[in-house]
Amino acid sequence: MWNEFPFSVVQIFLDAFTYNLAIAVLAMAIGSPISFLLGYMSTLSNKLLIFALKILKSLFCNVPSFVLLFYFTLIVPSQLDVLGAIWFITPFTKAVLALSIPVIGYYSDVFEQILRGKTHFSLATFKQFFIVILMASTTASVIGVPEIMATANAYIASKGDVSMMLKVYFVVVLIFVISGLCIQILFYIFNRMYGFTFAKKYSWNREEEDENSATNSSN
Repeated sequence: MWNEFPFSVVQIFLDAFTYNLAIAVLAMAIGSPISFLLGYMSTLSNKLLIFALKILKSLFCNVPSFVLLFYFTLIVPSQLDVLGAIWFITPFTKAVLALSIPVIGYYSDVFEQILRGKTHFSLATFKQFFIVILMASTTASVIGVPEIMATANAYIASKGDVSMMLKVYFVVVLIFVISGLCIQILFYIFNRMYGFTFAKKYSWNREEEDENSATNSSN
């Protein structure tokens, strides 16, 4: 049965998978700095601001990405006229914006805990959520992004053979499994080389702060 599944098709799937990777990377790149800002604002003493941020973060964390994709598709126009220049907003861009929302909601809490000194910076946290967003990027197929699931479904439809689903989806699963393992290995290598430096530079140790404050008060 596998002799009917040429390697050229696998190459097409791999090319389509670059859309999934790009969506995940860009969603993390957009969401992370915004989440840091929200996390910092959550440490301020303004109670009204903190209450509003809690509602906003709860909304960002609990709305399914599938719903966000349709929401962005409906409310964000396909083109904008800005100072006479036409800007086209593609389904790919809308998918990136939609998936950056859960990143903002999740990491704003993480950054708040780090800034308050209740936890340490952890590359593992970013790694796991990046993989989650990578998996969620397959939902972008519903708004017309030619990512791997959309390409796989199009290939199955072109063959008109339901039995192809088993082979096609097996290849898709295999690509995600291998990519997940590669991401794990890359983060492991990076953590071994630079993890201690990052943890030392970007984390706050509550016990040390308490010791310092106790020492200063006794003096």
